[in-house]
Amino acid sequence: MTTIEKFKTAAIKVKDFTIENIGKRGVIIIAILIGIVIFAVGITLRTSNYIAYYDLQQMGNLGLLNPSSPEFIFQKWQIYRSISTNTLIAQIGAIITGVLLLIGAISPFSGKGTPYFSEYVRLGLAIFAGVLIYIAFMLNPTIMY
Repeated sequence: MTTIEKFKTAAIKVKDFTIENIGKRGVIIIAILIGIVIFAVGITLRTSNYIAYYDLQQMGNLGLLNPSSPEFIFQKWQIYRSISTNTLIAQIGAIITGVLLLIGAISPFSGKGTPYFSEYVRLGLAIFAGVLIYIAFMLNPTIMY
């Protein structure tokens, strides 16, 4: 048995053990939490970049930096790039979470068996999924000022 085959069988055993012990509902909940964490990290980093941008603008307004200098313009575009990247991270986290929330709301897919969540929880999952997908599409990486 090669190392790759051992790794594959170990990964399958871990997956089976996890699903048996926490269930499909637990797997969905863990995946939703991971998506929310990705979304929160993206929003936090995006906010810190906006703070850096406004700090740079304030230094230019106070005359501490020359707003027409190449260094100032380069720094501003570096911040723009960071804001765009962190916005993309937040959008990916929001979409992942929204899709997983929808999966949790409509599961089981076959329609047979008991749903993983109660009726009101499923309604809340669907609404929260809609809100997160709306937020993902409304996040704008550009600075309006």
